[in-house]
Amino acid sequence: MLLVLWVLLVLFVWLGTRGLNEPDEGRYAEIGREMHAGSSWLLPHLNGFPHFQKPPLVYWLTAAGFRVFGVNEWGARFPSAIAAFGVTMCTWWIGRRLFRVEVANTAALVLLGSLEFFGLARMLTPDMLMSFWITASIACWVRAKAPAEPGEPPAIRWIWGFFICQGLGFLTKGPMALVVPWSAALGWIWVSRSLGNRVRIPWKTGLLVTLGISLSWYVVISIRQPGTLEYFVGDELVNRVMSKAHGRSKPFWFFVPVLIGGAVPWCFFFPSLIQSAWRRLSHRATRPLEPWQGLVLGWTVIPFLVLSGSGSKLLTYVLPLFPAIALVLAWAWHRHAILPRPAARWAWRIGAILLAVLTVGLIGMRFTRFGGTLPIWPLAIPLFLVAYLIRERWKANAPDDLQRMAIAASTVWIAFILQVPTLNPILKRQSTVRDVAAVAREFLGTDGVAFSYNVRACGFGFYLERTIGIRASEADLVLAPTAEESLRLIETAADAARLGKPGQPVCGLISEEHWGREFSEPQWKELARTGAFVLVGRR
Repeated sequence: MLLVLWVLLVLFVWLGTRGLNEPDEGRYAEIGREMHAGSSWLLPHLNGFPHFQKPPLVYWLTAAGFRVFGVNEWGARFPSAIAAFGVTMCTWWIGRRLFRVEVANTAALVLLGSLEFFGLARMLTPDMLMSFWITASIACWVRAKAPAEPGEPPAIRWIWGFFICQGLGFLTKGPMALVVPWSAALGWIWVSRSLGNRVRIPWKTGLLVTLGISLSWYVVISIRQPGTLEYFVGDELVNRVMSKAHGRSKPFWFFVPVLIGGAVPWCFFFPSLIQSAWRRLSHRATRPLEPWQGLVLGWTVIPFLVLSGSGSKLLTYVLPLFPAIALVLAWAWHRHAILPRPAARWAWRIGAILLAVLTVGLIGMRFTRFGGTLPIWPLAIPLFLVAYLIRERWKANAPDDLQRMAIAASTVWIAFILQVPTLNPILKRQSTVRDVAAVAREFLGTDGVAFSYNVRACGFGFYLERTIGIRASEADLVLAPTAEESLRLIETAADAARLGKPGQPVCGLISEEHWGREFSEPQWKELARTGAFVLVGRR
C-alpha cells in the first residue's frame, strides 16, 4: 500500500499546475476538447477539421477526463497519468510473478524514477497509454505461461488478454503495440523450446481478435469517408515506417542516446548489465537461459532494432522498453549479478552525484531570472533525500539502495516539473501558450475572432475554447474542405484580417520571424509573446 500511495503521489501531485506544452499536448487536448464540446466521437476534429492522424482511443479518454474534471490541464493529463500508474503496477506484477516481491518493489520504483517515463507520465501524448496496453499484454502472457503458484488453477484464458490488449494498443497509436508483445512472446517461446517445452498458443484465433479490435475504427472510417483508406495505408503506415516523408528521419543510432538519456539515473548501470547479459548468453550451452530472459530479450532488442530501422523516429518511441529495463536492473541488483562489480558501485555513486548536482542546479535557478515565485521547500526535499542517500549509502551494497535512489530521483523530477513554466523563453516552440491566450481572451471579448499563422500551437484554441482560423498546411487536410471549413483557412496576413467583420477584434498567434514581415504595425499590434510565439491583434 505504501508503494501504491507513493506511485499515486509522484504521478498526480501538481499534475495540472503548468500549462500545456506545444505542439503535442496542445493538439491532443484540443481534439479532446472539441469532442467533449459536441463534435463527433467517431471522427476526431482539430480546429474544426477532420483529423485522421491517430486512432481515437486517447481522444476518447481525454474527452472523458474533461467531463469528469473540467476542461483544464488536470483533465487533459489524467489519461497519461492513470496509464502510467497502470504501467507501473503491471511492471510490479510481472516482477512479483517472475521473481519475488522485493524485486517487484524495486522495479516499480526504478521505472517511476526514470527520466523519460516520469516526463511522459505527466504529458498528454498517446505514448504512455500505448505503453500501458503493451505492458498489460505482456503481463497477461506471463500470467498464462509462467508456472502456476501452489494451489493456483491454470490460467490459459489469460492468453486472450494478451491479444485484446494488443488490439487496444493499436487503437491507441499503431503497429508498435503489436511488435513489442509479439517480440516478447517469441523470445519466451524460443527459450522454452530450447529447453524442450512446447508452448501452445491460439495464434490464428488470437490474431483475428487483435486485428478485429485494431482495425475496427479504420474500417468504419474508410467506409464512411471514401478516400481515407489510401491515406491510412500509404501515408500513415508505409510512408511513416519506410520513408522520410514525415520529416522525422534520424540516423540509425538515434535511439541509443535517447535511451541513455531517458534512463537517467539508471543509464550508468548499462555497461554492467550488458556485460552480465553477454556473459550469460555466451554460456547458455552450459547454463541455459530461462524463459523470462528470452521474454526480456524479445521485449527490448527486437523492438529497438525495428525502431532504429524505421524512417520515422521520435524521442517517445522507446517508452515501451523502460518496464523491461527496470525489471532487469532490479533483478540483477537483488541477485547480486552486477552489485559486486566496481563498475556497478561506481554507477550508483555517479547517479547519486548527478541527482545532487541537478538539485543544486534547480535551487540555483530559483534565484535567477528563471526562478519566478517558486517556493524553496519543494527543492529542499530532494536535496535532503539526495544528501542522505550519498552520506548513508556511499558503498551501495544494500538491497534497498536502488529503491532509495529511485525515490530521490522521483523527487528531483517533481521539483524540475515545478520549474518548467519558467523555462518558456528557452522552450521556444515547445512552450505553453496559456498566458498569451489569457491576454487574447481579454482582447477578443465575446465576439472576437482568433487565428494561428504558421505555428503548431493548437493549445491556443484549447485555452480560448473556440475554433480558430488556421493555414491549410496546419490543418493536416486529408479530404477536401467543405465550403464552411474553407472560410477558416488563411494563407496571408490579409486573409487573417478578413476573418473578422468591420470593428470586430481579431487576434492571432504567429511565430517571431513573421512579426514585422507579414504582420507589422500599424495594421497589427503586438499584444504579448511567449517562447517563439507572438500574439498580435487589430480592431
